[in-house]
Amino acid sequence: MMTSYSKCGKVFSQQEIEEITTIVKEHYQEGRCEISRKVCKALSWYSENGKMKDWICREFLLKLQKDNLIILPPPKACSFTRFRKKKLDKVVFDEPDRVFEGNLGDFSRPVFKRVGSSSENTLWEYLVWKYHYLGYKGVMGRFLKYLIYMEDIPVGCIGFTGAALRVSDRDSWIGWDDEVRRKNLKHVANNFRFVLFPWVRVKYLASHILSKAIPLLAEDWQRQYNVAIYLVETFIEQERFQGTCYKASNWKHVGQSRGYAKTKKAYRCHGIIKDVYVYPTMSNSLELLQCL
Repeated sequence: MMTSYSKCGKVFSQQEIEEITTIVKEHYQEGRCEISRKVCKALSWYSENGKMKDWICREFLLKLQKDNLIILPPPKACSFTRFRKKKLDKVVFDEPDRVFEGNLGDFSRPVFKRVGSSSENTLWEYLVWKYHYLGYKGVMGRFLKYLIYMEDIPVGCIGFTGAALRVSDRDSWIGWDDEVRRKNLKHVANNFRFVLFPWVRVKYLASHILSKAIPLLAEDWQRQYNVAIYLVETFIEQERFQGTCYKASNWKHVGQSRGYAKTKKAYRCHGIIKDVYVYPTMSNSLELLQCL
C-alpha cells in the first residue's frame, strides 16, 4: 500500500504523486524552482489570493525525495541563508543622532510603513538582524512586515507570519481538535518579530504600537491573502521578558510552550519555555475559530 501524503491541508492521491514524478523527470534540467512551479500549476496548488504555493511545494518535493520517490536536480551552490547574510553585511545604515526619550504624548504618533519594495525589505531585515536578540533567519509562506517611523526616523520593526502548527495550550484555549485546527489555522497569525531600537526610550510606545498594529494587520492580511485573521499569537521567552507591553495592550496569556521547535518534519527539544499570548481581532473570534 502506498504511503499517504499530505501537506498544509492538501491530501495527495496516488495519481497526483505519479504526476509529480513525471514532471520531475521531464523537467529535471530546468531546476528545482521551475519544477516546483510546474507542479503547482499541474495540481492547481494555489493560495486564496491566487498565488502558487511555491515554497510549500518545494518542501513537499524534498519530502518525496527523502522517501526515494523522486530525484531532484542538485540545488544551487550558494544557500539562501549565506546569500542573505552577505546582502545584509553590505547595508549602510547610520543610526540617528536624535534620541527619542520621554512620554508618548511628547512626540507625533508612530507611522506604520508596510514593507513592499526590495529596498524596504532589505532595510527591515537588516534592522531586525542587527537589533532583535533573535536576529533574522527568513520566513516562508504568508507574512507581513512593517517599518515604524516617528518624525521620519525609524524607531522599530514588527512582523507577522502564519501561526505555529501545534501549540497545546493555545489549541486547548481555542477548543480545537486536530480536524478543526487544520481547517482554521490559516485564520491565526503569528507576531514573530517586534523590536524598538536603542535610540527609542518612550514610555508606553511599545504597547501603543501593538494596539495599532492588530487592526492594520487584519486589514492588510485580508487584502493581500484573501484570508480573515481572527486571532494573533506570540511567544515570549520567560527568562528574558515579562510580556509587559503585550499585557498592557490587552493580549491574553493562555499558557506556555513545551520547549520544542519544528525542524522540517521533526521536533527537537531546545528547552526554552515561552509564554503564549493571544489577541482576538473580533468579539466572536473564538466562535469563528471553532467552526468546522
